Amino acid sequence: MTISAIGRGEVAGDSRSHEAIVAGSIAGLAALAALLHAVTPFNHDEAYFIALAGRLLDGGRFGSDIMDINPPHVWWIAAIPVWLARQVGGRLEIAAAVFTAMLAAVSLVAVDRLLAANGSAGLMRRAFVPIAAILLLLVPGYDFGQREHWMLLLTLPYVVARGERMDGATISPVAGAVIGVAACLGFCIKPYYLLVPIALEIWLLARTRRPRLSICPETIAMAITGVAYAGLILVYARSYLETEMPNALLGYWSYKSPMPEVLLSATVQLAPTAVLALFGVLTRNRGERLPPLAQAFAVAGATNLVAALIQMKPWSYHFLPSMVFFDLSVLVILMSGPSRAGTQSLRRAAVAILIVTGVSPSAAEAFRSFQDGGSASRVDELAAVFRANPG
Repeated sequence: MTISAIGRGEVAGDSRSHEAIVAGSIAGLAALAALLHAVTPFNHDEAYFIALAGRLLDGGRFGSDIMDINPPHVWWIAAIPVWLARQVGGRLEIAAAVFTAMLAAVSLVAVDRLLAANGSAGLMRRAFVPIAAILLLLVPGYDFGQREHWMLLLTLPYVVARGERMDGATISPVAGAVIGVAACLGFCIKPYYLLVPIALEIWLLARTRRPRLSICPETIAMAITGVAYAGLILVYARSYLETEMPNALLGYWSYKSPMPEVLLSATVQLAPTAVLALFGVLTRNRGERLPPLAQAFAVAGATNLVAALIQMKPWSYHFLPSMVFFDLSVLVILMSGPSRAGTQSLRRAAVAILIVTGVSPSAAEAFRSFQDGGSASRVDELAAVFRANPG
């Protein structure tokens, strides 16, 4: 056997080994997350969507059976796990947890394929996606399955694709189109999130001076899907524009909190990531630019933070997308490029800290579920909120 043949065999073996590690880690973590959220208290907002989405499957209509400020496709997405539960005769909350876990798994597989197409190798290929799976599946904790979580999962491949475009990657038209459709569904969950693709395009144009990069399968598909979605709203959910949205906006101001309270919540949730990001930057070789993928994640994280601040609410799930995107940016920084002499062990420790902080929300949620009354305690807390705010 020639040396070149041996080399090809080793490369093929490494590729198969990597794919097995990634597939196993994604499947295992997705199963763990689904199991965890099948036995812990169901997120109250997700329960609301799952409960009412069944009305659509029973022939319900917007404006009479469902009247809410959330856009129609959120309800269409929520109807999927309801339909699945009815097909197998399962419980709605279990079907919802499995659906979100499967959505995360598909998103992570798409990210891995994008990295593979760009020739990512070494530590990035072996460890990035498994650690990213921990962040996407375990950071949400009680907010698992929230709209912001779905938005994160639907748009993650798009952010990676834009980062890879800056790095000169070639993405197949079919893959780009699928990524664009999914991204449109994610960004349209709330109008504030439309700032993210705008910011990404501004970043790409500023860094590359190549306007042609903005005309790609993923951006074209996202735009076409947006136009089609607007048409579907006019045909099937016109009352959302004519009745639900205007009425909801009349009282939407009452949900807002003082900005100092919102900023405090953002600081508490993002401070650990900020410290790790500073450490990662300081331990890189002087003058070395951050990888394009890290930059793309940082742009997405910053824009999602702006979207959260605009909403003026201190609720944890509003900061979930920015937190995870910033975490992913830090992960790329810590795992890519040469580091300063003597800091490699410290960088590994920083990655370990990132993993621990990623696991902590779900671990705390599991611990809380088995103490102080579990679900009953959470229900009492929510009931107290309604009693205190009857208007």
